Amino acid sequence: MAKIKKKPTSKPQKKTKKTIKKSKKKEDYSSMSVDNFLNKNFENSDSDEEEAIDASQPAPNDEEIEENDSEDEVQKHKEALSNLKDTDPEFFKFLQENDKKLLQFNVSDDEDNDDGDESAPHELPEQLEVASDESDFEDDQTATKDHGVVTLKMLKAWESEIQKDQSNRTITAVAQAFHAALLRVSAEEDQEPSQFKVEGSAAFNGVIQLCVIHLGPALRRFLRMAEGTKHPPHKCKKFTKIKGVLKDYFMDLSKLLGGVTSANIQTVLLKHLHYMTPFIISYPNIAKTILKRLIALWGKAEEGVRVLAFFCILRITNNQKVKFLDTVLKAMYMTYVKNSKFVSVGSLASINFMRRSLVEMLALDASVAYQHVFLYIRQLAIHLRNAITVHKKENIQAVYNWQYVNSLKLWGNFLSTTHSKPEIQQ
Repeated sequence: MAKIKKKPTSKPQKKTKKTIKKSKKKEDYSSMSVDNFLNKNFENSDSDEEEAIDASQPAPNDEEIEENDSEDEVQKHKEALSNLKDTDPEFFKFLQENDKKLLQFNVSDDEDNDDGDESAPHELPEQLEVASDESDFEDDQTATKDHGVVTLKMLKAWESEIQKDQSNRTITAVAQAFHAALLRVSAEEDQEPSQFKVEGSAAFNGVIQLCVIHLGPALRRFLRMAEGTKHPPHKCKKFTKIKGVLKDYFMDLSKLLGGVTSANIQTVLLKHLHYMTPFIISYPNIAKTILKRLIALWGKAEEGVRVLAFFCILRITNNQKVKFLDTVLKAMYMTYVKNSKFVSVGSLASINFMRRSLVEMLALDASVAYQHVFLYIRQLAIHLRNAITVHKKENIQAVYNWQYVNSLKLWGNFLSTTHSKPEIQQ
C-alpha cells in the first residue's frame, strides 16, 4: 500500500470576539473516494468546531453583575436594620409591630418565587382577558344616551304623574326635557350634558304640549296656590324647592321664544307665558330678558303673535310697574319709531296697532309717562324749529318723513286720551 503524505494543515484564521464563522455545510462522505477521504483536512474542521463551541459559551453578562450588586445591597440593608435597633429602639419596635416584612427582608424570598414560577407548569386561564380600551366605556355611554331619549311612552307617563304627583320630581323631569327640546332647535352648545335627549318632531311637540298644558297647574298644586290668587309665588313655603328649576325653565323659554320662527309655536308659547306671568315676576332679571323678546315680537311678528306679545308685556309690566314700566315705555317707543319709517298698505294696520297699544301702556301710570311725553315732544319741537329757521336740506328732511308724522300721531292720541288726568295737566 502506497504511503500517503498528509498535506500541511493551514493555519486557522484569526477571529474576533464579535464575529463567528457560520457552520460549513455538511459534505457527502458516501460519494467520496478513499484518497480524498484520507486527504481531508480534519484539523481545520476540529478547530472550527472548537471555536464554535467556545463562541456558544456566553460570557458573563450584566445580569450576573446586577445579582452580585443586589446581594451587597441586601447585606447593607440588614446591617442598617440591625444598627437601627441600637440607635432608635422606639422606631425599631414600631417596625416590628406594623411592618414585619421589612425586618424579615431576604434574597431567598425572590429566589424561591423565581424557582416556583419556573417549576410550576403554565396553565391557560378559562377566560382570556381583553386589554382595556376606551371602547369599554362606549357601551355604557350608548346605554345612557338611549336611556335618556324622550319617547312618547315617557311623555304619557309624565302626563299622568304630573297631574297626581304632589312632589317636585315630575316637575323637574319635565323641565329638563324642555331644556333638551331647546337644544334640538338651538345652535348653542350646552356646557353640561343634558339628562334627556329629544329626537324627532313628534317628541319635540309632545314636550312643548306637556309643558304648556300641565306645568302651570302642577306648579300651583305643588305650591298650594289657588287659581286667580294675588299671593306671590316666591312667598310660598315650598318655593325654594323649585326655585332653581323654574329659573332654568324660564331662561329656556325665553331662548326658545327668540329662536322659533313658526307663528303657530310662537302663539302656543306666548299663551303659556301669559299664564306663567305670576311666576316670572319672581325673577326680575329673567323678566327683563323676556320683556325684550316680547317687545321685539310686538314690533315685527305676525298680527296674532303681536297681539299676544302685547298682552304678555301688559300683564308683566302691570304687576311690577316700579321695576319695569319706565324701561318698557322707552323700548316700546324706540321700536315704534323704528318700524314706522315706511308706510304702505300692508304695514299701515300694524303701525296703527302699535300706536294704540303704546298709548295704552303710557296710560298705566301718567306720572311715569309724563317724563317720556315731555322729553319726546320737546325733541319733535326742536326739529320743527330748526327746519323753519335754518332752511337746510337735512333739517327739512328731519321733519319731512313718516317717522316724524307717526310720532306726532302717537302723542296726539295719548294727550287726547289722558288730558283729564292731573299729572298731564301740569
